[in-house]
Amino acid sequence: MKAKKLQHVRNVLIGNMQMLHASAVKTARSMGRDNENYPDFHDRASREACRGFELLLRERENRMLVELREAVERIDQGIFGICKICGSAISEKRLRANPMTTRCIACREKEERHFMAESR
Repeated sequence: MKAKKLQHVRNVLIGNMQMLHASAVKTARSMGRDNENYPDFHDRASREACRGFELLLRERENRMLVELREAVERIDQGIFGICKICGSAISEKRLRANPMTTRCIACREKEERHFMAESR
């Protein structure tokens, strides 16, 4: 991938990281302020269910932040777009669809077939 495209991908990844970080900060602040005491059991249960869901979303976003950070590091190290399994170039089309990917399509499909065979 050409330097100009790599810089664009890097900027997009960093922008996504900033959005996720801002979202996490907002959630942490709102959860810290939410110390309301709900006298009704159903209200408390509903609120706890919502908080649990929010925490699951934040956990997913935290994993995504790690993946984004690692993709930026691969760009900086000059190894972005190289399959970590076989060392082949990952297609630009695949990288546009998922810039955080670390496997070429052939290795990913092979992994999925192996996983499906093991899960039977």
